[in-house]
Amino acid sequence: MVRRDRASSTNGQRVRGGGVAILHRNSIQCQALKTPETRLLETLWLSVTWRGGRPAIVGVIYRPPDGSVCHAVEELQEQLREVLLRNRPVFLLGDININVLNTQSADVRRYQAALAELNMTQLIDRPTHPLPTPAALDHIVTNIKIPPARVEVIETDISDHLPIAISAPVGRLRKLPVERTTRSWRHADWDAICLDLLLKDWTFLNTEGDINTMVEKFTATWWEVIDRHCPARTRRYRRAGCPWITDDPDLREAMAERDAAYRAWLDLRTPESRADFCRRRNSVKGRLARARREFLGRQLVTSDRRQFWSSLKRFFLTSDSAAPTSDSSQGELQARADSFNDFFSSVGSKIADDLRDDVAAGRPSSPAHRCVIGLPSRAGHSARAGQSG
Repeated sequence: MVRRDRASSTNGQRVRGGGVAILHRNSIQCQALKTPETRLLETLWLSVTWRGGRPAIVGVIYRPPDGSVCHAVEELQEQLREVLLRNRPVFLLGDININVLNTQSADVRRYQAALAELNMTQLIDRPTHPLPTPAALDHIVTNIKIPPARVEVIETDISDHLPIAISAPVGRLRKLPVERTTRSWRHADWDAICLDLLLKDWTFLNTEGDINTMVEKFTATWWEVIDRHCPARTRRYRRAGCPWITDDPDLREAMAERDAAYRAWLDLRTPESRADFCRRRNSVKGRLARARREFLGRQLVTSDRRQFWSSLKRFFLTSDSAAPTSDSSQGELQARADSFNDFFSSVGSKIADDLRDDVAAGRPSSPAHRCVIGLPSRAGHSARAGQSG
């Protein structure tokens, strides 16, 4: 639990109780964030991270009902600006004591305008304080726009305020696409380019006295012609997909059924729904592993060595793979590496046997055998290095 106790009241006297806190699982790493000080709000902001997930920012807030709404909104906006600079999903939950159901209120309009200015959304649209007059005083504010986000107001009698909850997808942190600006000369009409350059006015080369101005004019004239015939284009290069998934409709259907079972378990929370989800999840895991192996096997059989290693590095080898977590997983990885090394260290001897059979039978060796005739020594060396390292 991370907490921030109420230090004093508005008149400087220490008070009993009060404050805000966030409870989290032990597997979630939390770090308190420094935000601008406030007089009218009690807030706590945490940067949360977990294995396999994208970092996010979670905050809790309480605004006493007797304070100025205008100044409190200004302080809240200042804190939101600070946390949004980190470019992460932001979730703010708490009792703000502003009834957003009263859309005619000037305080509500000011509050909503402040959130809209920061491109943030308030998601609660039901009463969270039922008595004496239903009011939505507890809010969930976020900058996540992509649905689905499951927002709940939980019916309970433990407090005069109803608990609020949100379940939102925070996917893994993905690499942004790389943008590259290139110019293709493949279909350039050089005769037309030369003609346009000849028709340009180049008298400034003789009349201009300043060399820097002359270079600027020459460059501008040159690129004006080049851009007309060979325009520069910006392309986005994304990470390669998973062809063993996209090319298998049955596997995609099984993954969709797994996701549907997961949503059903979230809604029902019954042992049967959980067992159905676990069964489908484990089945999809096994099918994914088989599909990857079969794809790699097809690449090995149908492509040459260069294409095979290119596909291996593109789809299977990553620099941020997770470290093994137990001795059994370490032994499994070692056995898999030994099997991989044994396979490639045996390729040379198999080719040598095929060559001897060809020579004995008087058949010419195939080009494939000739191109890998030097493989045994390198493969054996890599096998020894893999076993020793």
